[in-house]
Amino acid sequence: MTHIFDKGILVIEIGFLSLKNKFIKNTENFMTVVLRSLSEQVYDHVIRQIKLGKLLRGDSVSETKLAEQFNTSRTTAREALFMLVNNGILVHGKKRGFIIKGNTEEELLKKWALIAQLDAFAADLALSHITETHLSEMESLIKRMHLAIELLDHEFYTDTQEAFHNVYYQICDNEFLVEMIFNLQNSLVRLTPVSDNKELLFEQCTLYNAQHSEIVRHFRNKEPEALRN
Repeated sequence: MTHIFDKGILVIEIGFLSLKNKFIKNTENFMTVVLRSLSEQVYDHVIRQIKLGKLLRGDSVSETKLAEQFNTSRTTAREALFMLVNNGILVHGKKRGFIIKGNTEEELLKKWALIAQLDAFAADLALSHITETHLSEMESLIKRMHLAIELLDHEFYTDTQEAFHNVYYQICDNEFLVEMIFNLQNSLVRLTPVSDNKELLFEQCTLYNAQHSEIVRHFRNKEPEALRN
């Protein structure tokens, strides 16, 4: 992955689909270019830290540190943080600054259940558009996830898992549905850090990857009922 900073724009070259909550059409070698403003980079960075379990409910987010990290102004960092406030990810107070809002355990369970239903709906809608190229790409991503598990690399696994689902999100032909899924996913804030028990963590990842193989099998066999369930 190559990052090039130029006048507030980030150019990202990636070998699989963009994970930046946008539909990106893949080219011959699955290579694409995504342009992101500095405020969007900051926004994406905070979301990513939340997804990786590096920012938890109640943690503070410093606009000063983000500005330094991205070599930008506090105004730009603050703009990104208020975008996160508007989307319900952060809360802001004059004395407390920016804080990760988070979810209760009950809220997390309800959101995960809803995401699962919406994901199944997206897969069902994508079934009539899926091609062998899409299926081959998903199988390649499953192999990447196997590699991430072997390397005990949770960050690599998380990125690749998102790319896997994005394959059929981009062909489900319902951008409103996908936006709902992305917004829900971005609002998921872990209550505890990612487990230090690598064996248990990647045992769960292995189970998830078996489910990914099942999804591909259902797509290939044209089994809408199985995809919905």
